[in-house]
Amino acid sequence: MKIAYVSTFDARLVHSWSGTGYTIAKELEKQGLEISYVGPLTEKNSLLYKAKQLFYREILRKRHIRQAEPAIVLHNALQISKQIEKIKPDIILAIWAYPIALLDCKQPIVFIADATFPLMHNYYKEYSNLSTSTIRNIKQLEQSALNRSAAVIYSSQWAAQSAINEYNTSPDKVYVVPFGANIDVPPSESEIEQFIEKRVKNDVCKLLFLGVDWERKGGNIALNTAINLHNKGIKTELNIVGCVPTTTKLPHFVNLIGFLNKSDPTDVIKLRKLFIESHFLILPSIADCTPIVFSEANSFGLPCISTTVGGIPSVIINGKNGQLFDKLDSPEEFSQYIAQLITNPEEYYKLAHSSFLEYKQRLNWDFAGYQIKKILENLL
Repeated sequence: MKIAYVSTFDARLVHSWSGTGYTIAKELEKQGLEISYVGPLTEKNSLLYKAKQLFYREILRKRHIRQAEPAIVLHNALQISKQIEKIKPDIILAIWAYPIALLDCKQPIVFIADATFPLMHNYYKEYSNLSTSTIRNIKQLEQSALNRSAAVIYSSQWAAQSAINEYNTSPDKVYVVPFGANIDVPPSESEIEQFIEKRVKNDVCKLLFLGVDWERKGGNIALNTAINLHNKGIKTELNIVGCVPTTTKLPHFVNLIGFLNKSDPTDVIKLRKLFIESHFLILPSIADCTPIVFSEANSFGLPCISTTVGGIPSVIINGKNGQLFDKLDSPEEFSQYIAQLITNPEEYYKLAHSSFLEYKQRLNWDFAGYQIKKILENLL
């Protein structure tokens, strides 16, 4: 099966879309599919639309998303059409709805996404205070993309249900495939056993906060959870990766690691060490879709603590690979849960092993790639 793999960005680059666009393509190749890359796509009259975007921001004080301009999306479709004439693929597989929203072709169209616009509107900062034309354009384009697609794949039930409810999309063509872990060399089962045993013997409770947006990812909750644990008499260490806290005064047991680049071998080693040594990944998000980092943490037998927002409940199952709290729950409730496990080695040991099992069974790219392949095969 030959796939025209469409993306506005260059999916050959490992860092694109947190590595997910790159990894999906590579996994499908492992599954025996032939991948022909279509992208990155250029923007027609980009200077004009960048100026329009600037006008909205500086004069009207509104966010305007130029990538949703019909003229730009139509130009995307024309670029794709020219490519598929040469490639002659069996199926068009796109990352996100935008690129194929106005595409006309004889091949079945499929796109992969982690959310719909109605879910993202006023949910992320980037999708708040939008111009009226942006809202109208995106809704119309997403509807068009869903109508044109033979199948759509979302990373959570949250997103899939939105496509069904908000756009009247037939449930028969909507699929949920959780994303895997973007880890080049995942640990073996024997290594996992060693990691967990070392954690259990460590008398310091090590928490890992990994995110680029301190506020949206619930950084203050993670910080206050660590402080509460320390106040309970539990030796605690909080490592913060990817962002800088908004508070300037941090306790002595909090370490600022900074941003770690997955394209840098030295940073990859540092990140791997943090996954290995930490007891919990704590990411109490206020707003999120389906963060890849949960799958990555589980691949190291690292349980995840988060909130019941967005698509996270499709990834984390209470008692299986972590624990979810309501986003209004207090840091005290988070710390009580952690304290109960950290002082009960057998229970922690069981949860850590179960977390790795969840990765092995459903939160890996081999499993995701197989599911995507089957969806594509059923369209031919």
